[in-house]
Amino acid sequence: MNIELRGLTKRFGANAVLADVTRTLSFAHTLALIGPSGGGKSTLLRILAGLLTPDAGSVEVDSRPLPTAEEERRRYRAGIGIVFQAYNLFPHLTARENILLPLIQVHRLAPDEADARTAEVLTRFQLSAHADKHPAALSGGQRQRIAIARAVATHPRFLLFDEPTSALDPEMTAEVLDLLAELRAEGRTLILVTHEMGFARHTADLVAFVGQGTLLEVAPPEALFTVPSHPDVRRFLGRILRH
Repeated sequence: MNIELRGLTKRFGANAVLADVTRTLSFAHTLALIGPSGGGKSTLLRILAGLLTPDAGSVEVDSRPLPTAEEERRRYRAGIGIVFQAYNLFPHLTARENILLPLIQVHRLAPDEADARTAEVLTRFQLSAHADKHPAALSGGQRQRIAIARAVATHPRFLLFDEPTSALDPEMTAEVLDLLAELRAEGRTLILVTHEMGFARHTADLVAFVGQGTLLEVAPPEALFTVPSHPDVRRFLGRILRH
């Protein structure tokens, strides 16, 4: 995948979370966005997801500009899969219904095809035994697997993850990271915001350090984690990896 950022700027009030960012991000399967809290990682991800509109500049994904008109943005969002840290499941629907609903309502699949895709991902992600449970009856790891299954069921061009393990305990975190590694091994394209440095180092093809309103460093994981060139990246990783 190739992402071109040209003069990308996003402000919230007087605060420029991203300021005149120009960078090319080219990677085979997985891009990890790392950096300090509030540094702009999630903002960049939400722009790539078509959920936020830049205040200035442009973004191209595989040579196609991100749409700006709302109807085109809806079509763009329908073609990608997005998974948030808070799951974003409908609490009044079962696991099966949470997966089925967007297939019918957003993607306009026939009921038989939507049922088949739902059954397929429930089996794929070992959720069949939980299909008729509501989110409140499931563990955090199970809820996140449902959210991932819902995203994968749409057959997206690529998948976006916004800190998908931040609300999970260590055991559930490992479970979800294993699942993401499986998706990457299948050849799916993933872009994720993560604080899991080990996962970023061993699974990503490219790592971008987002901070101070820009991309301070972009490099393959071994280079960025072993010999970071930017002093702020060295300081950040020195604190994080010490523990």
